Amino acid sequence: MPSNQMEATGSIAYERAWTVGSYIFADSLEPSRKLGCDWKEALLQPILGKWSEEAYVLLRFMMGFMITCHGVQKTFGLLDGESPAQGLFLVAGLIETVGGLLVILGLFTSPMALILSGEMAVAYFMVHASLRFWPLLNGGEIVVANCFAFLYIAAKGPGALSLDEWFDRHQFSSQGASLPDRENPRFPSS
Repeated sequence: MPSNQMEATGSIAYERAWTVGSYIFADSLEPSRKLGCDWKEALLQPILGKWSEEAYVLLRFMMGFMITCHGVQKTFGLLDGESPAQGLFLVAGLIETVGGLLVILGLFTSPMALILSGEMAVAYFMVHASLRFWPLLNGGEIVVANCFAFLYIAAKGPGALSLDEWFDRHQFSSQGASLPDRENPRFPSS
């Protein structure tokens, strides 16, 4: 809100901003939309920001590994699973086993993660929500968390250390073109 409008409405807004390096810190009585970040984000960014791609790869690996374990348990009855599943549980187990392996490898990552996200949503509403709606009360917290983690992976794509990236690099290098810069994908690196 511009200062003349704040004065006209009689609201009191106290805002102080300063820069440290290239990070902006702010404290105010009203949230500041102009600064583009809050002070907590700005404090952690220098520490965690440089590892964001590696953290994402670790998230992709671990989500793929955990869903593969669930799939193997359903499909083959391993890992303290009951007898191999039948019907829809067998289909879910196959989707989880194959999908988890593909997410780990980073091959067809976005479409497979979207399928896994949808499968988790279906699992929640078919199995857990029939008991009680709220995930905390029906044991469906992990299913909901998996659903949104796979949705994030589907939106972000394969990232580094993936076969999708390797195939893209191989295809671009054979054509003599350069890949877009990882920091700014809209502009090719020179």
